[in-house]
Amino acid sequence: MLNDAVRQRLDAAVGALLEDRALVRRPLTERLMAVVVLAKMPVGLSKLRLLTGEGGRWLGLSRSLVARQVLPGMRGAGSVVTEVVTEVGEDGRRRVTGLEWELLPLTAALEDPRHPLVLAKKDLALLLRLCERVFAPGWEPVDGPVTPPGLLGLRRGRGAAAERLALLRMVLRTRPDGRVRLVGGAVREGECRVDVTVSRLLGCSVAEASMVVEGLAAQELVVVDHDERSGKCRLVVPAVAAAYGRSTVLSLPDVSDEPESAEPGGRVVEGGCPACAQTAAEELVLEGDGWAQLSFDALDDASCASVGGALRDQDAAGALDVSTDRPSDLGEHRVDVDAPDVAGSAQLHASHAPLGDVGESGEVVLGFSGVADRGDCRRPERASAREDRGPMPRDAAKATCPAGGPLRGEQHPPLSLLPSPITGRLAIVASRPAAVPQDLVDVLEPVRLVWERIGRASARRRVRTLLARELRLLEGLVGPEYARQALGERLQRRLERQLGQPVTDPVGWFISRGLPQRPGCCSVLCDDGVRMDTGRQCPGCDVLIADRRALRVRVAAQVQAEFAGAERTWLRAEVERRLRHDVALRAERAARRREQAAADRAKVQAALAEQQRVREADRQQELSRPCADCGLPNAVGLCPVCSWRRMTQRVIGEIVDLTVAFTADLGDAAALAEASERCAQDIRRTLDEAATALRSQGLHEDMIVLETRFHAERLRDQRRQWALRTAGLGEAAQVEAQQAFDAMWRGRRRYASAALAQEAARAAAKEAGDRCARHLMEEKLYQLRELRGEVAPSRPATDWRQRLAEYAARPLPEDHRAPGGMATEPGAAA
Repeated sequence: MLNDAVRQRLDAAVGALLEDRALVRRPLTERLMAVVVLAKMPVGLSKLRLLTGEGGRWLGLSRSLVARQVLPGMRGAGSVVTEVVTEVGEDGRRRVTGLEWELLPLTAALEDPRHPLVLAKKDLALLLRLCERVFAPGWEPVDGPVTPPGLLGLRRGRGAAAERLALLRMVLRTRPDGRVRLVGGAVREGECRVDVTVSRLLGCSVAEASMVVEGLAAQELVVVDHDERSGKCRLVVPAVAAAYGRSTVLSLPDVSDEPESAEPGGRVVEGGCPACAQTAAEELVLEGDGWAQLSFDALDDASCASVGGALRDQDAAGALDVSTDRPSDLGEHRVDVDAPDVAGSAQLHASHAPLGDVGESGEVVLGFSGVADRGDCRRPERASAREDRGPMPRDAAKATCPAGGPLRGEQHPPLSLLPSPITGRLAIVASRPAAVPQDLVDVLEPVRLVWERIGRASARRRVRTLLARELRLLEGLVGPEYARQALGERLQRRLERQLGQPVTDPVGWFISRGLPQRPGCCSVLCDDGVRMDTGRQCPGCDVLIADRRALRVRVAAQVQAEFAGAERTWLRAEVERRLRHDVALRAERAARRREQAAADRAKVQAALAEQQRVREADRQQELSRPCADCGLPNAVGLCPVCSWRRMTQRVIGEIVDLTVAFTADLGDAAALAEASERCAQDIRRTLDEAATALRSQGLHEDMIVLETRFHAERLRDQRRQWALRTAGLGEAAQVEAQQAFDAMWRGRRRYASAALAQEAARAAAKEAGDRCARHLMEEKLYQLRELRGEVAPSRPATDWRQRLAEYAARPLPEDHRAPGGMATEPGAAA
């Protein structure tokens, strides 16, 4: 039996462990093993000595399976680090005595005392006892007491780990009456809310969760009830209800006009409330002098589970099903009072406390909602003197209420009870909570209740846009695989920073508090002092904190040395005064540095603006230059037609070089010049004939110039192919091709057949010949340009000092001009 506070702490610890980055998508066997290690862990430590065989007994698996699959998987995921423990025996031999497990999520959590995984000693003891009661394997020591196995202690094999983990999480989410809190919101068609709840608890698919629920139900460890009329589901753990001494009523029978002396499966107490049908065996007996109702949680809501509550189709237990971590799942169903199956039921019967056994001491005060005399369940007369007579016919209601208004709110819009995301208090709203988008479930799960309070669709779209933008930013920082988890952890931290204060404006909270990153240092990965990529404490923030602590220690030592023997109170005040002075001095220096940096940036910006202005002026001057050939104004120095003519002349020169390089004697300068002039005249004559043909067709002169250029480029390509063929027929190219063929043919054994080898050798020979032909052609063209004096003769790179001096003397381009008028001459930097 655990109270609500302890159960919530244990559930938060187990949930934080299972949602850790190293375990969130791991197999259920590894996740359960992590829970077992956490439960058996000493207080304040993260290392535990545990054998694989013992771990297998806790998981319901064999020792070999734990050693071959579970342990390597946890090591690879980075959730545990293990070390073999050995001891030297009496005979001097070293033997293996155990395996030391270090739970890395707990190691990281120990740095923050407020982390859910950092449990107190009593909480760890309760978690271990709970695990023993749920799935411990049992022990029979020789001289010690026998520990019986848990509820699932004898369950082994496939699915044993999943059932163990599911039952443990159910017990931590179970009320004293045995009912498990189910998830709220919409459920997909064809899925059961119970299966969806278990899938959320385990972090698996709904199909896998359904198999787990069926396995637990087959062992009678859970009971699942479906109400076909209202479409509701209930999940009950009978062991928890039995531990609290509660009885569990699952079904929702029709409450008809049965006589008070009816013998059920529930005998009605004589004189009791016929709607409650509360039997003497289900009376709530509270200890103490007299009777007092401490809270609504103390009510035995299971005893009235068979009654249609004040919200018509809701049962009493469901109406009181309010928690601080999920919305109330009341629904908006309507019940037709004319239906034959509910016509006789008490549609307006309110949920009230069960009968209390006062005992011999104390006095019962009639009229209090939590107190009722046994056998008298009448409603107060001031509420309605005729409510216990059943629903009034519609005709009679109209006659009673001439205005035709609703009778006691029967026709009011359906209301939903929503708990505050922080305080858990009930708040009545007249609309259905906003469902969390399927693509953002993992991100908004920690702040589900805040999202559900956003009523307008436009506001939800705005928040979704901000969420998408923040996810894109995080993907660039921590990667796409960790971005969603990092954003969910940020929202959870922001909600915890509320410190009990309710979120009054959900949209404003998301915009100003929940989503913006708040780095505590200069690191781009820091958020509230936590590294978003690792989830651990930020080293940069630790350095800042250490600097501040070092400053305090230094100042305290100085004051202690200067004023030895002074009063402690005065010394503390002096230390605080000097710290304030030092901090103010640092702030003033930082402000001056910022001002200086701002002034420097202003100078640089002004220099860059001046440089940009000069470049823009030069550009405008360049644009306004006339054409150098035809004098056309604003032609940037050369108009398109003249540019095409120049390109044509350059192409003619390339044709002449390709022709002369392979036809003329490169050693005779006069013969070379004569051959070049004759070839150029022939090419110009050919281009003039083509231009004359175009003019006869009536084309514009500009188009004729452009077509002449294209015709010259086609002639150049043809002459280049001719030059390559000529060079390829030379002796050097033939020798190169033959050598490549021979080299490939020597390795013919690598091919499946001689034909394939011969084909590969021919391809290699052709490639080598073409490569040699291109090299010969470029070499001849370079020799021709050297003879004409167009290029400087090549020289060996021997005098590097002189060459570097020449390079340093070259002016830099305009884009690399130093801002602010800085010197760029060689040696200016020195």
